[in-house]
Amino acid sequence: STPLHGACKLPDPPADIIQKLIDCAPETVSWADNNGWLPLHIACATGASGDILSRLVEAYPEGKVAQDRRMRTPLHFAFNPRFGAHSTSSEEAETKEEAGGAAEGENQANANGETDGKIGNSLPAIVRLLSNSGAAGIPEQNGMLPLHYACAYGTGTAVLEVLFEAFPNSIIAKENSGRTPLHLAMVNAHRPASPSVLRFL
Repeated sequence: STPLHGACKLPDPPADIIQKLIDCAPETVSWADNNGWLPLHIACATGASGDILSRLVEAYPEGKVAQDRRMRTPLHFAFNPRFGAHSTSSEEAETKEEAGGAAEGENQANANGETDGKIGNSLPAIVRLLSNSGAAGIPEQNGMLPLHYACAYGTGTAVLEVLFEAFPNSIIAKENSGRTPLHLAMVNAHRPASPSVLRFL
């Protein structure tokens, strides 16, 4: 484990500190700890901001498809409700989208109709960042794709759409026990976003 790993474990790591650690020892972005976790795995697990994740991805793009000892990519970690802010933002984002507004933290256009280019803190924006290099199609040791995780932990359709666009076959993929994402979504049928999720699947 490196100082960068340690900093990424903080609930809200300062972006300037993360950047300085990357600049001082850029090779550590690609180093795995005893669990096979890169700093990017840890940052996703602890709910780091889109800015932090973008810095780690920019420093080591290959990290998006790196797998830990249980074959999980950083994208798998983005959905765990035990960690960080990502897990609770998806339903809020979907509610705002259905109301015609932009979710907090999403890229919003300025007066010239342009976005600032920064990754927002909503789960759809973060999933888009992490899934554009093939991670959406990588299963972990139990055969679960990131879409299985998203449905198991509960999310909104905005996230599912990003994952589906990245890997369309994931919607019918079965994990090692034969369950599809729809099977796992049914467990979360009590969630506010569940009706729209079930319609999507």
